[in-house]
Amino acid sequence: MTMQYKGGARYVCNALQVQNCAPLCQHILADVVDAQVVGAFFEVLSPAELNLYAEAVKEELTRSEKLQMAQRQQCERLRYQVRLAEKQFNQVDPENRLVAAELEKRWNTALSELSRAEKEYEAFVQRKNTPLLISQKIRAAFEDLGSKLPRLWNEKDTLLPEHKKNLLRALIDKVVLHRDPLDTVNIRIVWRGGDFSTLTVPIAVGAIKRLSGANEMEQLIVEYAREGKSDRDIADTLTKHGYRSPHHQSLLESTVQVIRLRNRILRSDRDRHPRRLNGYLTVSQLSEKTGVSPHWIYDRIRAGLLQPETRKHTKFFPDSDAIIQQVKHLRQHGS
Repeated sequence: MTMQYKGGARYVCNALQVQNCAPLCQHILADVVDAQVVGAFFEVLSPAELNLYAEAVKEELTRSEKLQMAQRQQCERLRYQVRLAEKQFNQVDPENRLVAAELEKRWNTALSELSRAEKEYEAFVQRKNTPLLISQKIRAAFEDLGSKLPRLWNEKDTLLPEHKKNLLRALIDKVVLHRDPLDTVNIRIVWRGGDFSTLTVPIAVGAIKRLSGANEMEQLIVEYAREGKSDRDIADTLTKHGYRSPHHQSLLESTVQVIRLRNRILRSDRDRHPRRLNGYLTVSQLSEKTGVSPHWIYDRIRAGLLQPETRKHTKFFPDSDAIIQQVKHLRQHGS
């Protein structure tokens, strides 16, 4: 994924779009991902993580020593087998050619296995990276940095973006994002050295139906609304159970209201405002008669070019030829 800053920082998967003019695969707002990664970075600098690192180093040293000892013992066993094969070959009667040939073959095989084992042992010793234990001086420096860095990170003009990137790259090898389901991003942080951390982060989506458990949430809202619970109470209750609105981490009262009204569960006069009125046209009815979009009509209302009547929060136009001609005129002249 690449970085895109137009319209707000976001991570974009656009390879198919660039190569084949296909639709944009997906994009993820960067702020929510970056905040989680930076938070994990700060945690790594904590004293607790330093203790874990020290324990991991000791375990690695023990494991490495055991492996090296095992390879050294294997070489010693093979040397013994070589000496034994050589002794048996030297003791055989040269006139007994078949036995001599078999013993010589065993000796050569033992020599070959010893040579391979010694090369493997030497290669292991050469490539063995002994991790360093953290000295008290370095530990004190990290602990001091761990307490100050979060404050410095958020101060303006203290750390430039380049400085922050270099600090993160000192510990982080790469960050892998996997979006499944649509409202969740699984973050895999691969640290220098091969260890990794995983995080799950909820992200914004464009519609209620794109939320995980949207159908279950709607069923619960309908059930609670028919029991007489208020939109606020329903929102608070379902937030505690992990449900949320498309662009928020909690379930908003307005989202509950939208779903409740969609299921024709009315509560107030505002809910019951008339959708049709004899002798008048709603915006949608006017749109159907004139062939223009409701969005276009609302734009002309905001511009003052069309002036409807408002009755109980609904906009109406007189059902007359005059309003039809006015809309068509505005449309033809690009107003």
